[in-house]
Amino acid sequence: VEHIAKRTKKDEEAIADVALALSTVAQASGDSRCAHIGYYLIDEGRLELEKETGYTPPPREQIYRWTQRHPTVLFFGGIGLATLMLMALVFSLTDPPTTAWKIAVFLLALIPANEIGIGIVNQLVTLLMPPHILPKLEFRDDGIPDDYRTAVVVPTLFGSVKAVTEALEHIEVQYLANRDPNLFFAILSDFTDAPTETRDSDADILTAATNGIIDLNKKYGRDRSDVFYLFHRRRLWNEKQGVWMGWERKRGKLGQFNRFLRGQAEDAFSTVTGDTTHLRDVKFVITLDSDTVLPRDAAQMLVGAIAHPLNRPEYDPQLGRIVRGYGIFQPRVGVSLTSAHASHFAAIHSGHPGVDPYTTAVSDVYQDLFSEGSFTGKGIYDVDAFEKSTHGRFPENTLLSHDLIEGAYSRAALATDIEVYDDYPARYLTYTRRKHRWIRGDWQLLGWLTGTVPGPAGPTKNRLSAISRWKIFDNLRRSVVELALLALLFAGWFVLPGPAIRWTAVVLGAILFPWAFSLFLALLRPPRDQSWAAYYAAVGRDAGVSAQQFVLAVTFLPHQAVVSADAIVRTLIRLRFTKKHFLEWQTASQVERSMATGSRREVWRRMWPVTALALLLAAAILTKLGGAWNTGSRDSLVILFATLPLVLAWLISPGVALSLSAPATRSELKLSDTERQSTLRYARLHWQYFERFVTEDTQWLAPDNFQEEPEPVIAPRTS
Repeated sequence: VEHIAKRTKKDEEAIADVALALSTVAQASGDSRCAHIGYYLIDEGRLELEKETGYTPPPREQIYRWTQRHPTVLFFGGIGLATLMLMALVFSLTDPPTTAWKIAVFLLALIPANEIGIGIVNQLVTLLMPPHILPKLEFRDDGIPDDYRTAVVVPTLFGSVKAVTEALEHIEVQYLANRDPNLFFAILSDFTDAPTETRDSDADILTAATNGIIDLNKKYGRDRSDVFYLFHRRRLWNEKQGVWMGWERKRGKLGQFNRFLRGQAEDAFSTVTGDTTHLRDVKFVITLDSDTVLPRDAAQMLVGAIAHPLNRPEYDPQLGRIVRGYGIFQPRVGVSLTSAHASHFAAIHSGHPGVDPYTTAVSDVYQDLFSEGSFTGKGIYDVDAFEKSTHGRFPENTLLSHDLIEGAYSRAALATDIEVYDDYPARYLTYTRRKHRWIRGDWQLLGWLTGTVPGPAGPTKNRLSAISRWKIFDNLRRSVVELALLALLFAGWFVLPGPAIRWTAVVLGAILFPWAFSLFLALLRPPRDQSWAAYYAAVGRDAGVSAQQFVLAVTFLPHQAVVSADAIVRTLIRLRFTKKHFLEWQTASQVERSMATGSRREVWRRMWPVTALALLLAAAILTKLGGAWNTGSRDSLVILFATLPLVLAWLISPGVALSLSAPATRSELKLSDTERQSTLRYARLHWQYFERFVTEDTQWLAPDNFQEEPEPVIAPRTS
């Protein structure tokens, strides 16, 4: 309103009256979206409001709107242009002598150049375009209304009584941070896979889970109905996996839970603990992983986002998916503070961990350009919209990573101003196991890139949007980047024309570029509202972390390529021939525990191919050096300098992985008696501030500050 009023030289109240009049007229049509006044302020109706008020957007705003109307041209055109420019740079640096060599260089360098080009476009888009902030209803003060009753669920596997205890503690913590009469908390559990239908420990595990839920309801449900629930499934024989397991793993649990909420699938869960009467009216479900932390009031914020009239999903029966609004809201996922300091590996790769009390929206290319985000398995969904767009859509035993494809059909939004927290892998091997699983899941979606897609009753027409197909393809592309870099490096050393050091520089430059470009942009845009010295000090710290990440990316390049190749080949064989073992999966905590057992032996056992490769490379390089020496060439030292440091880094990479994965240790600082007295004095002064100034007269709010000199003054405000 203010923006239009300033541009048109009209009164703000007059602009608001026009918007209100437009929404009043729309109410007669019964369209709840157009009847909402926000439709004319921040949505598609904005153009109608501008027409009525005589508003003309300035040139900069016109450019922005053009990008909003033509996101595909901007995004893919930018990627193509950047890739071509980078390929031209590679050709100018390497100067292939013949057409055959030019073709070879083009094929080998295309994927790395494209990776850099996509990175450039992504960073420039997020730099130049403002974050797309979606409207939300405010439920934090008055609570979630009955019409928007929500269940918070944690799908998990129970392999021991200890795992049950951890799950109960986890869901209790989420409840304590998000108390609301219309929020309910449920564990959706399966037993771990087994060669038989039952195990001796099953009864103890189920008893512990059932009693734990009962105890939690006694503890917190005195003045209301049950808060906590257990939905547990029995094992079923899976011919494709060759084990007894929960049907369709997490996807199956969520789907059956959705249908249970609507009075169906009553026999899907062998054990249900808690009074489910109020669950039948649940409209939304917040799904979390077993290590996901839902911060204070985050649940209310997620419900407020998906419940807003402008965000409500609209289903197209012809396309079989949500085409307007959103069926899923994906929050930003940060790294928990504890996991970020669990090891040196986690500390280097986890970015800026911990809770930010001033969480603000950040840019995301897909959300800002295409008004769609990507679902990663943690978020809130509309039960009816989700079921309508995904139920009966996929064949059984085919999808491990179902989040992205479900987000494509249910249309996911990314709410970057709402944040949840996940653990980061403490061990390098845990990280690689997770990456292996992700790549396998990504390549299982290969069939959704074609004109027809797999369905329960056979192939059906692919009705996914172009950007959804691009997201699937982009995941496949990213999974082969390390393989392409390694292939280009080896070809440069042994096959391609030109000195080896030039090809080494090209590959190392390609690896370094994302960090260097990001830091370059950070240097160019200091903030206007804070100290430049503090900002550039933070940029310097980020540069140090980026340098460590770059060194580790180079050190682990061959092993990451091996992991990717194994996952891709394994999945393609299963897709084409065996048709089995698509659902291999463990929870993050199970992988972490398995990697902790005999970690030294496990690291060397899993990384021996890299050691063998490094030794073979060393032998090949020494042979090449011998030939150069015998011919009197002066290239021997150049070859040695270009190759030996990398080969040595790869040779010791298992030891590096082991060292980085060791639990982080900190020296304990003990205060002297004098320091202890000073600390207690400062603590008392802090407490006295709140004791003195936070009273009934201040509505129990702390004042911004208290001024002692030149005379006592209290600042009765918050900042």
